Amino acid sequence: MHGGAGLDDDVAETRMAGRRSAAVATIALDTGETFELEGSALLGRNPRAGADENIAHALPIADPSQSISKTHLLLEVNGAKVFAVDRHSTNGSSLERSGQVVNLPPGHRVELFGNDIVRIGDRSLRLQLT
Repeated sequence: MHGGAGLDDDVAETRMAGRRSAAVATIALDTGETFELEGSALLGRNPRAGADENIAHALPIADPSQSISKTHLLLEVNGAKVFAVDRHSTNGSSLERSGQVVNLPPGHRVELFGNDIVRIGDRSLRLQLT
């Protein structure tokens, strides 16, 4: 029976490794929380996908000051690439890359690269591609 338990452990490790390899990127929030991005994600205080959207993750972000809209930002995964789309949020979104900050035009896709910082309201996240 001990041999069977070992096999189960091997299967569990294989499944876990499979999930890790599916992640396209890791998001590190300014709170220190991290999240593995395996598909497109909506971020906001209470993000909701539209009826015709295929969203893998809805990531609620605590924001007592309400500087973040309910559905603020879409992180769209397309193959190994990640794009940011501001969802016409009240306070907008911006991208910091190599020390330069640019506002994200609402509704427009902007490709993200490793170490990019996206600011949404008073909060921020850093993208690490895997």
